[in-house]
Amino acid sequence: MIRRSALLVLAFAAAGADTAPAAVPSSETQSLEAFAAANASCHEWSDGCVVCVRRADAGFACSTPGIACTPSPLACKSPAPPATPAKP
Repeated sequence: MIRRSALLVLAFAAAGADTAPAAVPSSETQSLEAFAAANASCHEWSDGCVVCVRRADAGFACSTPGIACTPSPLACKSPAPPATPAKP
């Protein structure tokens, strides 16, 4: 009887592990990504809580917001520096 109960517990635990929800990006992350895509000439942008910087590999990195921060609308804080021409 104990063996059967243990098998049932293990079976339900394994079945529950398969139904874990997939990680969904937060609306804040989606908004930061949308701002980055729409403002390719912006090097640094912020909402007053999170500061993001465009990386050399065309991605971007953002800081972690404080727990009590109330975000403002996203704004470009620093335009991308002009490309320097290659010297011959």
